[in-house]
Amino acid sequence: MQLTRAHCLFGTGLLLAAVCSSECSGAEAPTTTVPLTPPVKGTILHVAPGGADTNSGTAADAPLQTLLAAAARMKPGDTCLIHAGVYRETLAPPVDGTPEAPIVFQAAPGETVTISGLDPVTGWERVDAQTFRAAVDWDLGAGNQVFRDGKPLTEARWPNRTGDDPFNPEGAQAEYEGSEFDRLRCLAFPENWTVETLAGATVWCMALYRWSSWTAPVTGYDPATRTLLVKGHDNWWVKENHNPGRKPKYGAKHPAEFVISNARALLDAPGEWFYDSAAKQLYLAVAADDDPNRAVIEGKRRQAAADLTSRAHVQVRGIQVVGATLVLKDARDCQVAGVTARYICHTRGGYATSRMPGDEGIIISGSGNVLRDSEIAFSTGAGVALHGTGNALVNCFIHDTDTIGSYACCVNMRGNGHLLSHNTLRDTGRDCLQYGGGTGHLIQYNDISRAGRICHDTGALYGNGDGGNTQICYNWVHDVNTGLGNGIYLDNYNANYLVHHNVVWAISGNAVQLNQPNNYGMVFHNTLFGRLTGTYSPWKGQKTMFGTLLVNNLVSAVSQMKPGYTEVATVLHGLTPPENGFDPTRDVAQAGVDKGVLLPGINDGFTGTAPDCGAYETGQPLWRAGHDFAHPPSPVHARTTSFHRTYLVNGSFNDHAKGVPGAWSVTAGAAEVKHFPGFNDPPADERFSVIGNSLALSGDSDARVEQIVEGLPANAELVFAAYVRCEGAKDIVLSMRTPQGELGSARYSATEPAVWRHVEATFRLTEAAQVTVVITKEGAGDAYVDDAGLVPVWNRKQDEPK
Repeated sequence: MQLTRAHCLFGTGLLLAAVCSSECSGAEAPTTTVPLTPPVKGTILHVAPGGADTNSGTAADAPLQTLLAAAARMKPGDTCLIHAGVYRETLAPPVDGTPEAPIVFQAAPGETVTISGLDPVTGWERVDAQTFRAAVDWDLGAGNQVFRDGKPLTEARWPNRTGDDPFNPEGAQAEYEGSEFDRLRCLAFPENWTVETLAGATVWCMALYRWSSWTAPVTGYDPATRTLLVKGHDNWWVKENHNPGRKPKYGAKHPAEFVISNARALLDAPGEWFYDSAAKQLYLAVAADDDPNRAVIEGKRRQAAADLTSRAHVQVRGIQVVGATLVLKDARDCQVAGVTARYICHTRGGYATSRMPGDEGIIISGSGNVLRDSEIAFSTGAGVALHGTGNALVNCFIHDTDTIGSYACCVNMRGNGHLLSHNTLRDTGRDCLQYGGGTGHLIQYNDISRAGRICHDTGALYGNGDGGNTQICYNWVHDVNTGLGNGIYLDNYNANYLVHHNVVWAISGNAVQLNQPNNYGMVFHNTLFGRLTGTYSPWKGQKTMFGTLLVNNLVSAVSQMKPGYTEVATVLHGLTPPENGFDPTRDVAQAGVDKGVLLPGINDGFTGTAPDCGAYETGQPLWRAGHDFAHPPSPVHARTTSFHRTYLVNGSFNDHAKGVPGAWSVTAGAAEVKHFPGFNDPPADERFSVIGNSLALSGDSDARVEQIVEGLPANAELVFAAYVRCEGAKDIVLSMRTPQGELGSARYSATEPAVWRHVEATFRLTEAAQVTVVITKEGAGDAYVDDAGLVPVWNRKQDEPK
């Protein structure tokens, strides 16, 4: 196969002092040597801290003083050269550029420019032998953060910290007996604590299965039983899965770990701080001979260093950011490059479970935006939230995120059609990359490692839902060594992902994990030093791996697959990578040479007598993954057109407008998309969707939807399939036709209500033609349809697991 083609386009925690891990030291600085949209000749404005906003700004020796003043004067085609210094404001241009004449803000060549979300705190007065205070008239609530000489300090907490590892909460352990979802019993609580001691405090807790932490306000304390009372989360997530009073049914048994913060009485260790919001006073605990007036103390005041919300064709280049984030919400065709952003997001939580308020990190939505050649580091929440449509994240180094241990991550992808290429993602509390809830993404040439530093049951790459032919390819995934940590993790209710040419090693869990149901999953040409497995399923429905193909993989083992999948040309290599210094381009296993089968669109152009199994083809150039600031790549977004894929669009009915299913036409009766919440609770057999949305067909007469499908392969056998459920209706028919006539159909006649059934209609297409697929509810009553697909049939089937 041809591996050299370019496939794509161009914080600390709740109480945690974030520091860069030793591997981060000496990392090369981001560069913008790859040109972005070139600026046209317009006005050049200069800004410098020593300037004046009454100046013209058009000469370097008469600069403006503030970014605000410069932004107000910028017009399409203009460039703002920002000179060395620290700017304590938010860059927020009020007008758009144009495609031909973008507005550009960039650091002056060779100069260091910092936009800071921090303001100095001065005028410290001594309160007692170990405490100072100063007036601070701003308050970000749970997002408050304090720095000393550029390093974050710790919010007042119990128990005190002894180290500086942001992924070690150093919490106390709760007793199983006496603890519950709304209380924590701990025999180590100090004897002198009272109800007043913890007034206004917040608790952070990691308990039971440890999928994520939760936070809650403290509501009381019982000194007699040493029990902390909290505003409990009365829901399935906490009560059944993160309850400190319960022991897990699987995995390692760890007592709940918790930390209490944000109470004046907890301020008792040098380097801790507490903010009294009522008195507007910041308190700082210091060593006996210390005085904060001799240091630079700063407090976070602004959330955003640059705000491009709803802007178009604006570029920001070469700046440093500290204590703030970048916001490109609903932006269009904006570009950010060569940025170093640290301590971008901070929160202690509040009253939250799997996701914490304000944990998005750098926010990108809208369409056509690019973030590239940048380092993003230190966040209690995410590094980058990549939402919207058709945005790109290229050649970035993103690390030390989610130090609060939630469902934040290095990169959170939602929306459609994004490009994630040539990035390094590592060191995070839970998952490095989350990609569920979107379609048509291209995730390639990324080096992804060291996930699950706090949470359990994680994935370096983690997602579920309908991927809409999302492709995960040419990635290195490695070194996930904590509780139940997996490599590429497709969790329950996933469909339509193409996972090919990845190398996975040094994983404590499974190299690739396909939780059930898993439908139309294409897993090709991966080199896995670990298991390829289909394990847990919360649903007992039929054909839980229908349409899934496992082909040409070089693996340690394949295990626990469920009915419906097909496995071809798997080579069990029986090898383990070296413990240190493993390089996939040098230490590739050779056991799969010429042992694969042809996969059109995937391994065309192979050398030898047959394609090799695994991620590398003998005789072809060896691809590498990860960022390279010295040699920035210029990928384009071009997904592989695999013969084996889902040809149907929106088969899970996630795309809809006011109930009308995208890509489908309602041609008879009442048909609309409806949403039915629940994952494991309620389970799929008790709700009207397999997961999330389903198509509801209702009324006293026939109801019908159709979709026209182009580009189907000629002379191929295909299967049109879906999960169906009858609630009063008796018959559901899946059928296919061309303009020349019907190709085939399959009927489900309900004999019992409230049961999901998998219906499959197979047909042969002898020549290229436009095909219309049809879903019909016949007669009166209601019916539901979910997870429809249209895929080629492999030349053999395997309906039972090995």
